[in-house]
Amino acid sequence: MEQIPSILVSTKIHIPRQRAGSMIRQRLMHHVDTQNVCNLFLIEAPAGYGKTTLLLDWINQLQLTGYKTAWYALDESDNESSSFAVYLLNCISNAVKGNQEIQHLLQRLKGMTDVNLIWLIQSLINLLAELDEKMVIVLDDYHLISKPEIHQAMQYFLENLPQSNKVVISSRSTPPFPLARWQVKARLCQIGTDDLRFSPDEVGEFLNRVMGLNLSPEVISALDKRTEGWAAGLQIAGISLSGKISPDVVLQTFQGDQQVLLAYLIEEVYVNLPESVQHFLMQTAIFGRFCVEMCDAFLSLAKPGEIILEEIERNHLFLVQLDDTHDWFRYHHLFSAFLQSRLAKEMPKKAPILHQKASLWFKEKQLYREAVQQAFLSNDWHFATALVSELGFYMIIHSEISVLYEWTVAFPEDVMLANPLLCILQSWALVYRYQKQNRMRIESRLSQAENAIAVMQDKEEAANLSEHLAVVRTFLSMAPDPDVDIQHYLQQARQMLTPYPQGHPGQYSALLTSAYAYLADQSVSEAEQTLLQARQAAFNGQLYFGYVEATFHLARLKQNCGKNEEARALCQHGKMEINHLLPNAEKLLPAIGSLDIVLGSILVEENQLKEAAQALQYGLALIGTGSNPYYLFVVYFGLSRCSMLAGQTSLALDYLDQLSDLWPDIAFFTQGQRLIVQHHCHDMTAEFVPEVEHWCTEVGNLFLACDFIPGMGPLGAAQVYYHTAINWMRLMGMLGRFAAAEKFYQRLLEKAEQQNLVERVSQLKLLSRLSMDIHVKKQGVSSIDQALIEPLSNREVDVLRLVALGASNQEIAQKLVITVGTVKSHINHILRKLCAQNRTEAVARARDQEII
Repeated sequence: MEQIPSILVSTKIHIPRQRAGSMIRQRLMHHVDTQNVCNLFLIEAPAGYGKTTLLLDWINQLQLTGYKTAWYALDESDNESSSFAVYLLNCISNAVKGNQEIQHLLQRLKGMTDVNLIWLIQSLINLLAELDEKMVIVLDDYHLISKPEIHQAMQYFLENLPQSNKVVISSRSTPPFPLARWQVKARLCQIGTDDLRFSPDEVGEFLNRVMGLNLSPEVISALDKRTEGWAAGLQIAGISLSGKISPDVVLQTFQGDQQVLLAYLIEEVYVNLPESVQHFLMQTAIFGRFCVEMCDAFLSLAKPGEIILEEIERNHLFLVQLDDTHDWFRYHHLFSAFLQSRLAKEMPKKAPILHQKASLWFKEKQLYREAVQQAFLSNDWHFATALVSELGFYMIIHSEISVLYEWTVAFPEDVMLANPLLCILQSWALVYRYQKQNRMRIESRLSQAENAIAVMQDKEEAANLSEHLAVVRTFLSMAPDPDVDIQHYLQQARQMLTPYPQGHPGQYSALLTSAYAYLADQSVSEAEQTLLQARQAAFNGQLYFGYVEATFHLARLKQNCGKNEEARALCQHGKMEINHLLPNAEKLLPAIGSLDIVLGSILVEENQLKEAAQALQYGLALIGTGSNPYYLFVVYFGLSRCSMLAGQTSLALDYLDQLSDLWPDIAFFTQGQRLIVQHHCHDMTAEFVPEVEHWCTEVGNLFLACDFIPGMGPLGAAQVYYHTAINWMRLMGMLGRFAAAEKFYQRLLEKAEQQNLVERVSQLKLLSRLSMDIHVKKQGVSSIDQALIEPLSNREVDVLRLVALGASNQEIAQKLVITVGTVKSHINHILRKLCAQNRTEAVARARDQEII
């Protein structure tokens, strides 16, 4: 059987297969066809009236006229914002395969613990409008939704739906939408119970042609009256008559309402089935879906499941095929409910055992969402806790943060309090976004975990859990915070190191915490040594995610030290090592894309903008937008700079908007960077200056404080604050107020020179007051224009040094192992950044500014 994605239940977004020999109801088809002006359709009726059958017939007809179909069959688990959003987007993605914007939204959702459905729907509406595809979106069994926030989002969606789209909702109850208003506007077509009832002619066609019976008009008329055109009732009657029960007996029994007819199913249809089929039906009915392989694996069957399924299909026993490959099935909801009640009555202890067996089978097949769902249905919280605990870190590594959060919030509070790992996993889901707003919730859960750990008898397990808890607290410290206590984290790391020998994988978390702290303190030598140790410890323990994380920060450190070639080699070697140790690493370890992001950021410095954008986009496609926000900062900042340097203002700003949406806590940075981009691309008006003044005032107090020097790395978002400081000084210079930043500037430059952070020294020297004064005097330009010079990259400095020595373009190309075209590109950037007319002027200004 073909492997199905592990996180989604794929059959929920797959159009079910129409049963062979089914009857197309031309009367209803004509009715919906005449409602072309409508783009909203509501099919509302109780169970068993043929809603889904009508949908399938109509969908087939629409597809012939060029409509794409997005199908979403809801179940009880979809009454949550995150699950609903993921499946809605995935069903549309199925219809328009390969759309990158939908994939982008899906990546965003993976990292969300609190889904903003209105934001999602607005994004989806804009996306559908741009697609301009003829599409019908089907929501089957919408009555299972009760959450007001989902209804509100859907109403917004339906009221703003692009004209090229149709939405069809199938439900057993009336959804809370303004249906009357939509009808008045001729936007809504409603099909109700009376519409769906079989007419006398349809009753005859169904029983004699579809069911293969040969009934007289009198019997058909009598069954029509007894069933009142109820499709399920007619099928029950057909099954009974197929079993050679005389029409008189069937008619005599078919009296009263639908409950009576269901009772007849028990008495006349079910009890006449072979015992092997009865047991199969009861046991499989409790699963949302099942397949032959699954049934043969753990059900006690008298004969192979495939043979039993064939017998069920031959007898028209309400079997629904969910895919085109004849693998997955479910029963009609009415029949399923009856079978489940029968199982509860005949074998009351059987269902929990079956759910657990199904859970283990789904886990073995890596169908993790269904595995956990079955574990919850077993009502055995110990079993469910063990499974979620086992799968939790897999979800974190694969950035399935919303799924992990969805699982952990499903546990009762008393279960959470008794299981520290569940508390820690929920904290992981919340902390992974580096957002201050989650701090109190995380600290509360961590405190609960500490209380539970304190009374554990297994001291080794307690120690392991305490380490996990400390790592979560380290990640919590990565939310933007200029006052992060570096010494506290160094001390915590030293305590965590004690129990393990040198190089032991157990040291990894403590070593990485130490490295984060050293980076934030700009202690270069200590940070490099500790990252190397962390990397080796991760390698020794095959901690692939840890190996990538340490390599990423080590390469970034090399970049800051102006050692781009060493940084590049680290990333390339790291990718090679991971791919050797872990086949198919890009699929199993998305974080490996962070190394492509570093490679892309190096290429940005070298002005190889096309190659840089490709590397950054490739890395982003691997890590996804639900991943580590610090990775996202590096990639989106890099993409924005690429676009800015290429003169693509709107694209550069769009990347900053995306970063701000993904990590709202660093809006102070993205707002300042927007101002830099706008000025750089000459997209300014006189109104720009007040905006700059306002931003500089907002962030200025932080940088004018006597002790704050922004460091490197993710601890306290140190790297973000550094780039914010650079922008602040540039904008202060633009306002002619650089003198106010002089003291802060000198401390920043002194620290960078002390630690030999070549890249930072290069950036800072271009911001010196001396360089601005010289530029103003020589060029007679206002400080508002000259202060926003783009800093030279390391490679540009290399090129400029060779220019100063009198080297030709060809000689520079040979010396730096680059093309002549790339040399010309570098020189053009140098001239623009230094506001120079020629090479001689550029060299003179660079010397004045102590760049070379």
